[in-house]
Amino acid sequence: SRYELAAADLREWRREGVVVQEDAPAFYVYEQTYRPPTPMPREGDEPLKRRGFIGLVRLEEYEKRVVLPHESTLRAPKEDRLRLMRATECSLSQIFSIYSDPQLTFETMAEEVCSCPPLWEVTDAEGVVHRFWAMTDEGMCAALTAMFADRPIVIADGHHRYETALAYRNEQRDRHGHIPDAPWEYVSMFLCNT
Repeated sequence: SRYELAAADLREWRREGVVVQEDAPAFYVYEQTYRPPTPMPREGDEPLKRRGFIGLVRLEEYEKRVVLPHESTLRAPKEDRLRLMRATECSLSQIFSIYSDPQLTFETMAEEVCSCPPLWEVTDAEGVVHRFWAMTDEGMCAALTAMFADRPIVIADGHHRYETALAYRNEQRDRHGHIPDAPWEYVSMFLCNT
């Protein structure tokens, strides 16, 4: 099935080194530079830039008010994603979430990280430039983690993925017991300051 094929592709990517695990904890700065879609592109329009970071977020039920939804989900897409997650034992797409930090903690750190050449830069078919850096400084990572001790996260896009990750986590807890730092206790998110 397509789920087993996806699992085989992922194993091959790991074997070939396409997908690797960092040696130390890291966040990833991800930046997109793009022109907003308009009915008629105008000369001189400045491109827009969105910069955030990718990291693991501990899965929490919505009732705890740590991660907040804003829309309902459908059963069929979650069942499809859960079958894929079971086959690959992996979350393959970041959840896009937002948070509020008027002090611009991440943005200040990102300026230093982004002063170096990116790990990669690519322009997609729609003209969006994607750049990616690793933030590996222990102090920066600790400060960024601490910033979320009492700061809620709002899912902008990815409610099905988040609820699927919760369901997978619960299955793994039933199978292995509650192991606080097990990989299934977390989900990958792209986080962007409002």
